[in-house]
Amino acid sequence: MVLLWPYKRFPNISTINTIFKLTKNYQIMENGINHPSKRDLQNPSGKVSFSETELAIIRLICEEKTTEEIARQLNLSKRSVVSYRQKLLIKTGSRSSIGILTYAVAHGIYTDI
Repeated sequence: MVLLWPYKRFPNISTINTIFKLTKNYQIMENGINHPSKRDLQNPSGKVSFSETELAIIRLICEEKTTEEIARQLNLSKRSVVSYRQKLLIKTGSRSSIGILTYAVAHGIYTDI
């Protein structure tokens, strides 16, 4: 006998609705990682916009602050900072913090060089 669900019964509708609500604003990529949708990342004109918190995190990244230091300074959890950092990587098209730094300098977000 093959069990299709580990608990011998299928999940109830409220569980399915909860999962749907949590995932409806995200695109599930082929590698299994959830990424914010493009609609969440860009305004209608197609230009990248940043929230005040994102701008503060960009400036602190440019000042070589660690995730823990950024979290402490902005009164956020470390996990929140990691999430913001991932979102910033997507928005800026970067692959690392150096890419975020380069983007910030090139676009005048960080000028204290």
